[in-house]
Amino acid sequence: MRQMAVVVVLMLLAVAVCAEDYVEVEIDGMGETNIVLNLDTDFGNGFGAFAFLQDSRGWSQFYAGPTWAPCDEVQIGVGLGLETDSHEVRKGGFVWVGESRLSLLSLFEDGGSGFWQYHRLEYRLGGDWSAGMMDRTGYGKGIVVTRTLGSNDNIRVEGYRQTLAAVWHHSF
Repeated sequence: MRQMAVVVVLMLLAVAVCAEDYVEVEIDGMGETNIVLNLDTDFGNGFGAFAFLQDSRGWSQFYAGPTWAPCDEVQIGVGLGLETDSHEVRKGGFVWVGESRLSLLSLFEDGGSGFWQYHRLEYRLGGDWSAGMMDRTGYGKGIVVTRTLGSNDNIRVEGYRQTLAAVWHHSF
């Protein structure tokens, strides 16, 4: 665990000049709470880096890596890190594609405790509201409704077949 803490601190320092950072707190109907910290920086010419840390009851993961945005509407990232469950290497990646009203976010992870994925397609309805659908390992397919609260916060409710998840997202 101490080695993971050192790796986390070093990688966070490497991404210290951050451009699009956020923290999320998620509580679902199954009694699980997840806390996510994501740091994202832009080095210019479409290249950057990210660091991702997630903590929940009895399990944590961290990974970091490069990002590439060939244009304003697309960003791709891949990372490598560790998880506490088995102290094994965890690999992760994402693809974000979006324009003014429509966006798609796909996250993929593997290693250690196994494969995980999350896909969210959202359409901005106008004003502070957006809605869409998603698919998430362990939860299945569902709907999502997001309400923007000011310039840095939003609340997202994800409705799955067997549970709801409420997510508070804060950018800084």
